[in-house]
Amino acid sequence: MSVVIVLALGVIIAPLHLRPGHCQFPRPARQQCLPGGPMTAMPDCSSSRNVKGLLYVRGLLLDGRRKSMQPMAERLGIDHQRLQQFMTSSTWPVEDVRARLAWRAVAVVRPEVWVVDDTGFPKDGTASPGVARQYSGTLGKVGNCQIGVSVHAASDTASCPLSWRLFLPAAWDGPESAARREACRIPDTEYHRPKCRS
Repeated sequence: MSVVIVLALGVIIAPLHLRPGHCQFPRPARQQCLPGGPMTAMPDCSSSRNVKGLLYVRGLLLDGRRKSMQPMAERLGIDHQRLQQFMTSSTWPVEDVRARLAWRAVAVVRPEVWVVDDTGFPKDGTASPGVARQYSGTLGKVGNCQIGVSVHAASDTASCPLSWRLFLPAAWDGPESAARREACRIPDTEYHRPKCRS
């Protein structure tokens, strides 16, 4: 990945005090909560929810092939329920944080083009939101997966994702999908639409 992604994410993970041998980021502790920092949109930067969020980002960036809750929690030395609760129960709006990070990334990348891309996430079961048998470029074939649609700022020297959404296949619309939509907490306002409009 490009340096720009490190710069954008480095602001978030600064107070995690990564051990020697892991990625190091030259940011003072709590930088993300200072005026103008990307996390100032969050109500309370010292809240338990934000600590869990920082742990989650650290878990994603640490070495390790699997980035699901339990392996990440093991690498972090914490109970996986802390990460699980953050992902399923957090109610803070992500839009403001994404917008602040996007503005910072655009200032560094100085994009020449905007890239819209989809990425497949292979899944074994059917319980994850948006999972269905569908074509995935990641797999190079039709498979059981989720699809994420993202927009990136890109230049000839750098690229950085700015925003992303989960693509909901048509199989997730309609009354026959009501129970699994409810189980996955998919709002009624979200429905299938072409990937170019996701």
